[in-house]
Amino acid sequence: ARPTRPQYLLRAALTGWVETAAWDLFLRSRLEVTKAHLQGRRIGWCLQAWRELVKIITQRRERFIRKQIGLKQALSMGDELLRRKRRVLLSCAFLGWRRHTWRKLTLSARLEERLHALKTLWLLHWNTWAGTKARLARLREVAEEHYEWVSLQGRPFRAWWDIALPQMKVRRGQVKQADLHSKLRVLRVHL
Repeated sequence: ARPTRPQYLLRAALTGWVETAAWDLFLRSRLEVTKAHLQGRRIGWCLQAWRELVKIITQRRERFIRKQIGLKQALSMGDELLRRKRRVLLSCAFLGWRRHTWRKLTLSARLEERLHALKTLWLLHWNTWAGTKARLARLREVAEEHYEWVSLQGRPFRAWWDIALPQMKVRRGQVKQADLHSKLRVLRVHL
């Protein structure tokens, strides 16, 4: 698991303290050796210890500088990577926004067209319905007028029919008898 920022700082501080303590211990031991050399009038040894100390300090400084350069490079690479990722995210967001806007415009245009077509169709159906309703109303009026006329005309006709039907039956019977009588007369004449 990757340490969090406070853990990282704590670890770095403790590591630095340990290194400093070790360095101090090392310096004290070297100083003691140097002190012993100086007290023993051994300047050659002292100068050699001093050279070793300068060499160690120089190496430590070089190591520190290399670490600092590495950290700067890592930070600059991280910043560059972050910038690249931000650019990619920004371009993706812009493309997504543009695509969404285009779809929205296209969809709204299509919806407008369909709504216009539906309004036209609804108007056509309404006109048809209104025309049909008006025709049916006219037909109903005509039918009611016809029914009134027929019912007004029908009463006398029915009354006449009630009187005429029995008379027609009687008349048919009379016609049949007359026809039969004329046929019999013709037969008598021929016989």
